[in-house]
Amino acid sequence: MFGLGTGVLALGGLIRNPWAQGEDSPLWTTGWASPDGEKVFLRQHVGDSHEVVRVRP
Repeated sequence: MFGLGTGVLALGGLIRNPWAQGEDSPLWTTGWASPDGEKVFLRQHVGDSHEVVRVRP
């Protein structure tokens, strides 16, 4: 029992709160999120830089 308690205390100090950053937490946002709220779309590369083809999510 003592060894289990010691292990829990040791690991407990390494675990951090993922919600500590609030709305900017990595659990709420992704690397694709725009900081100013602009929508980001997934697009397909078709070879022409002027042609835009959006991919449905």
